[in-house]
Amino acid sequence: MDFFNRLSNPLSVLVAESHPAIRRNLSEALRGMGLSTYEASGGQETLEIVSTVRVHALILDYDLPDLGGLQTVRVMRTFREVPPYLLLASAITREMQVDALASHATSVIPKPVDMDMLSDIVETMLLRAYNRF
Repeated sequence: MDFFNRLSNPLSVLVAESHPAIRRNLSEALRGMGLSTYEASGGQETLEIVSTVRVHALILDYDLPDLGGLQTVRVMRTFREVPPYLLLASAITREMQVDALASHATSVIPKPVDMDMLSDIVETMLLRAYNRF
């Protein structure tokens, strides 16, 4: 994780989560890793942000209020390349996991989020995607 703190231009992660406290905690943890963050409370807001700024990764709540996390990704694919992403879910079903992985999600993480697990997955996802080994 020290790697991200040494970058002159930090990688950015968009956190899309409808609960403000969870969104804030996730963003704080990511900034602690040396990443910059954007925040959205729903799928439409996520789409607006990614249409105007470069985002290197997404963390999306599976059950966003307006567009779910996977729906947001599907819409995003119609106008831009989707960065690596992972989904958060309160109750993970087998069907959800299969659908997420078929849609190229890196992972589905259960809520409440284990911040150590989140850090490990985000670090691996970004290092793989941007060849920064």
